[in-house]
Amino acid sequence: MKTLILLAALLCGTAQAATYSGNQLLTELNGDASTRLGALRFVKGAWDGIELAQTLAGQTAICTPSDVVVGQVADIVRNDLTNRPAVRHEEAVMLVYVSLLKTWPCKVSPSKQKGQQSL
Repeated sequence: MKTLILLAALLCGTAQAATYSGNQLLTELNGDASTRLGALRFVKGAWDGIELAQTLAGQTAICTPSDVVVGQVADIVRNDLTNRPAVRHEEAVMLVYVSLLKTWPCKVSPSKQKGQQSL
């Protein structure tokens, strides 16, 4: 729960993050090279913020492999936005978070599962 609160505080603090929807992100991810670059920067910023929030909260829900690149994350987000049109009106930063969480959830060992709440 702390991770989600910290994530929201870090990532939704800017005016753009608060008003930038999944619809806008998908349009930019499918745009020309210049427009796509802006979308890639947004995805990278959201991804960095999510990782920072996890580190600061001392909780890890997303375990992104070390060799993943921003283009790969953007492709995953684009596929999720394309395949789930019902959520595109939501804030883009939270949709990036959900895409990452669905794609690379951390595996909890059986010994840690006992008494530990998942996000």
